[in-house]
Amino acid sequence: MKSHHHIINLLLCLILILTGVLHGQSGWTALISGTSHDLKAIYLLNRQTIFVAGSGSRVLKSPDEGISWFDISPAISSVNLNDLVFFDTLQGLVVGDNGIVLRTTDGGTNWTSISSGISDLLLSVSFADSSGICGGSSQSLVNSSDLGLTWSVAQSGFLGGGFWGAFMMTPQIGYVIGENSIFQPLMGKTLDGGLTWDFFPFYLNSNEGRAYDVVFTDLQIGYAACRVWDGRGAIAKTSDGGANWTTTFFGQSLYGISFPISNASLVGYAAGDAGTIIKTGDAGTNWLGQSSGTNQVLNDVAFLDLDYGFAVGDGGTILKTESGGEPPIYLQPYHKEHPSKFALIGNYPNPFNPTTLIRYQLSINNHVCLKVYDLQGKEITTLIDRQITAGKHQVSWNAGDLASGIYYYTMRVGDEVETGKMVLMK
Repeated sequence: MKSHHHIINLLLCLILILTGVLHGQSGWTALISGTSHDLKAIYLLNRQTIFVAGSGSRVLKSPDEGISWFDISPAISSVNLNDLVFFDTLQGLVVGDNGIVLRTTDGGTNWTSISSGISDLLLSVSFADSSGICGGSSQSLVNSSDLGLTWSVAQSGFLGGGFWGAFMMTPQIGYVIGENSIFQPLMGKTLDGGLTWDFFPFYLNSNEGRAYDVVFTDLQIGYAACRVWDGRGAIAKTSDGGANWTTTFFGQSLYGISFPISNASLVGYAAGDAGTIIKTGDAGTNWLGQSSGTNQVLNDVAFLDLDYGFAVGDGGTILKTESGGEPPIYLQPYHKEHPSKFALIGNYPNPFNPTTLIRYQLSINNHVCLKVYDLQGKEITTLIDRQITAGKHQVSWNAGDLASGIYYYTMRVGDEVETGKMVLMK
């Protein structure tokens, strides 16, 4: 009996050590931005070319995946530049306070002022092809059909409220998100490129608040990053195009959200106060916190694919990840002398409650079978049993209906089999 207790205590110690190590590590790297201004928005043109806008009329550009940053700020009086979009390495625009729209055709060397038609704060901008929308304070909305060369006013002059987030899905279909005059989160939807709008007010599970950013993964499913009136954060999700919303609450306000359109749109990220970064691997059913390595407010987050992303925030903060925000994995359970058809990278977090992501990589297209077993070897579930293309992949497993304990996952690819161990702690 004494030996049995020693084994249990040893296992608990190992779990606590592993938990501390994982929580202490960060999959995010702080970059040197060269500015102390608050950074409001980031735009990933491609893997190499990245643009950032912020307070003090600041605009930054990186041509080398964030290694170096160049100041391409316009020569104007100091204002907040709140959002931006680039169409290629030369053409882009930024929007900001006092109805400012500035456009460049030479990569930021020179900027031209464009009339937006309003003097409200312009808070958000989004384009699909040549069609774009811009949201502002006083619930202002303007739209463009020519890459931002000219703008038309759809509405303005409301008492209070505003649209802090914008998302164009197609040249015709777009969304804005924010707050109405009575402090309800408010979503707007256009089906004609921003000429006319329908509006959907909602609550955060009966709470007032403000929505700051929005993304839709298809015509029905959308997500909003929010701040509740009492300071909490929230992710609001709709599955019917904005008519109804469900809410998940968090300890810190959330300002930016990103769902890279891949892996069936299961994976998403959000960022906010006190360096908060959260991630979902199951389309928003569960969210897991990540260590960002900073306590600064994070105002925006953007991902190019499942793993490659950036977050920006106050004090010139720019963070980068190439691992989906997950800590680097230093230890592998095996080493093979010859190249394998696949690599079972592991699961994160581990220990977990109740969701974890199992990551793997295929060198060639192949049939993959991934199963989960309990400690006695009883099969729990089959996560994958189909043909998978070559490349990096991950699959989410939710063990919400299972008891705490040790579980194994086994992956078979052709005649090769590999196994990993995970700990469910409730």
